[in-house]
Amino acid sequence: DQRKNNLEKKQELLKGVLLISELDIDNVKTWKKKTEEVLTIQKQWKSVGFAEKKYNDKIWEEFRTACNVFFDKKEEYFGVEKEKWDANKAKKEKLVEQAEKLKNLTDWKETSFQMIKLQKDWKNIGPAGQKAEQSLWNKFRKACDSFFNAKKEYYDTLDDRLAENLKKKEDFIANLAEAKIDKANGVAQIKVLIGEWDELGMVPRDSVKDINEKYRKAIDSLYGKLGLDKNEIENQKFIDKVESLKGKDNGENLLKDEQRFINEQIDKLNKEVL
Repeated sequence: DQRKNNLEKKQELLKGVLLISELDIDNVKTWKKKTEEVLTIQKQWKSVGFAEKKYNDKIWEEFRTACNVFFDKKEEYFGVEKEKWDANKAKKEKLVEQAEKLKNLTDWKETSFQMIKLQKDWKNIGPAGQKAEQSLWNKFRKACDSFFNAKKEYYDTLDDRLAENLKKKEDFIANLAEAKIDKANGVAQIKVLIGEWDELGMVPRDSVKDINEKYRKAIDSLYGKLGLDKNEIENQKFIDKVESLKGKDNGENLLKDEQRFINEQIDKLNKEVL
């Protein structure tokens, strides 16, 4: 009677494994859950005693086969998934590398656009496997946080810096009026002064027009000390401007903007002529 009872218990356990092994599982979470269920059933099997001899070997073979079917399907699934994870891992490693390169840049607008694009790309890439996913995510998030925290700090303190820059530029213009220019090396001297001006940074928006106008007049006055006429001064100022733009980090974009502005002015003048 005991062995007959054991056979019935084993038949129930076999039925449970067969039902699980026949499932079409397509995600890691379910595989993990069903694996735990099969392992629990195997543990229960071991706690059940022998069935009748003529049935014991047969029921064991059926149970072992059902378990093997489940674990073979699992191995096949994760073999395919591993290929996907490896590919996703390579993609995410590349995004981490790009984020690391961007995190210290201070071109806030353009870099923000690039960082946000990297974050969107990250979301569109599937998992990279349990071992690599969390490590890669931590590195990626750290690089993104580093940039956006620096950006927030920059703009939180921007008003104070703009006011400080305005004071520096006002003092700079006052010093230009007293600058002594050597006619032999005057152009080179003025270029140095222009470079120093460019390093002073931005000022409050409502002060830009006024401070720039004062600066232009001061520079014109210096060129005037060299005996240059109005056209020569304008020509030299344009050369200085182009060289100044070329020396900036985003010089290529600034030069394109300048080219576009000049073309617009040419079109406007042509229309006035017509």
